Amino acid sequence: MGKSLSIAKSPIYQDFLYFVIISPRNFACLAPYLLVELVDRVQANSDPLLKNGQQVYNEDNFLMKGAKKAMNPKFYALPQAKQEAIIQAGFRVFGQHTYKKAPMSAIADAAGISKPLLFHYFHNKKELYFFLFDLLVQQTDDFLKEGGCYETLDFFELFKSVTQTKVQLARLNPDWLAFSLKTYYEQDPEIMPELAQRMKQVKAKQVQLMDKLDMSCFRPDIDFQLMYKDMTWAAQGYLWEHVQRGSVDPETIEAEFNQLIDFWKSLYLRKE
Repeated sequence: MGKSLSIAKSPIYQDFLYFVIISPRNFACLAPYLLVELVDRVQANSDPLLKNGQQVYNEDNFLMKGAKKAMNPKFYALPQAKQEAIIQAGFRVFGQHTYKKAPMSAIADAAGISKPLLFHYFHNKKELYFFLFDLLVQQTDDFLKEGGCYETLDFFELFKSVTQTKVQLARLNPDWLAFSLKTYYEQDPEIMPELAQRMKQVKAKQVQLMDKLDMSCFRPDIDFQLMYKDMTWAAQGYLWEHVQRGSVDPETIEAEFNQLIDFWKSLYLRKE
């Protein structure tokens, strides 16, 4: 009886009833896929959102730690493996193409689901894009917190930590790094206003971190803002070159970037 009640409260089951009763025209297209999801849930006797009839989130999985902010119950009703497949597919396709040239059909194919079903979980491409963007920002923030870099007062240590975080992401999945870098170069008018706003929020947090750093070690004639822009552009360009060449080797990137850090230190720090 308990299992039946849990299934009845599952968003997948509710979606199935919706298409049968409210939207029969779309039923023939989506019903087979919804049935598969429902059967998977019954066989696995698990639902990442349901516990004692209440919706909860599974934060044990690395990919999904930050994703709860999107509040997409239909997506979270999927088995964890299928959630991850969609996320990985989204990072891969958006990481390989501009927003305009990244088709939802390619993401659906890479995830092993139908295009209509992907639109069932994400209403449009823009919603999926910003879901992935927010997830990556959260994952990066989690990495930085776990590494203790928010506690440092050393500018170069912070800059190195941010880059090492991206290297760690690349080590886990190069598509994440490609997606992250592409967001800096994206110019599509459909997403630019919202993307610019999100970028502004990310930069605001960076400014808060910078305000706490010890600047007494820098040469007095240095324009710090100009120096920071120069280093950021160089770092992004360096990583982007590796992504474009398809040679994302985390160990090589980390070693070469440490050499860059030492070079910048020789230019900008006070001479002892």
